[in-house]
Amino acid sequence: MEACLELTAYAATSALSAALWLAYAPSAKAVERRFGWSPSQVAALGLWPPVVALVGAPLAPRIVDRLGGARQTTTCCALLVAIAAAVRVVPGDASLRLGLAHAGGAVNAVAGVLILSTPAVVSRLSVSPPRRVAATSCLLAANNLGAALGFVVAAAVQNIDRLLWYEFFVAAAAFFCLALPRHYVRRAAPADADEALLPPESPEPPKACCLCGELATARSYLLLAWGYGLAAGSFTGWQGVLTPILEQRGWAPRRCDALGVAIGVAMAVAQVASGA
Repeated sequence: MEACLELTAYAATSALSAALWLAYAPSAKAVERRFGWSPSQVAALGLWPPVVALVGAPLAPRIVDRLGGARQTTTCCALLVAIAAAVRVVPGDASLRLGLAHAGGAVNAVAGVLILSTPAVVSRLSVSPPRRVAATSCLLAANNLGAALGFVVAAAVQNIDRLLWYEFFVAAAAFFCLALPRHYVRRAAPADADEALLPPESPEPPKACCLCGELATARSYLLLAWGYGLAAGSFTGWQGVLTPILEQRGWAPRRCDALGVAIGVAMAVAQVASGA
């Protein structure tokens, strides 16, 4: 049961972070009418995840270690997502709301980078070895399902203020549902650390500097990292501005949202299938 709760907490946080990322772009026309922002300003809000990932991904393992491991990182990311959602509902004029939207996007992007750096660790600490690959694939798929959810919600809720408030309430509720049980419920330490399904602390990882030095000399790792990074980074950057790009070419907003949902679900299915 504890392992299921841990996996669910991770999946929910990851999905919610992705959904918040796509709050503005799929509702581009409604956002432009409400705040008077230009199409390029709306599109720029979707660029925070790839930008922050480019800078912060190399630092993510060290940050996770400083936070105390994967469990604590999930809780911290849930808090960051709630803060990002809260910042975006602060009232103000168009210029202030644009600045707050960028601030919220940056905070949410930090949460996204951190949460996406720990799925393999969460799986290793939560499930038995035969199921770890499948569990990791499902955790990664949760992020793409969250992106698909972002397009669904944008299509269903055309009032951008209402959408932002809905997302704030959901993010705040998710954080409290995750943090309160961990704060008040203390688990008894097992007699043997090897018997713990979810140990209080992660095993001591290798030092980041040493690990980076070793990986930098591994040709196969560099080819895999560059190949996957270029493909995933290009896809992520494009997904964030999907609706504004297609609307400029005459697509109806609902068709853009439907395509975004299809892409997110297809990615999730492919990830789950790859780990099955």
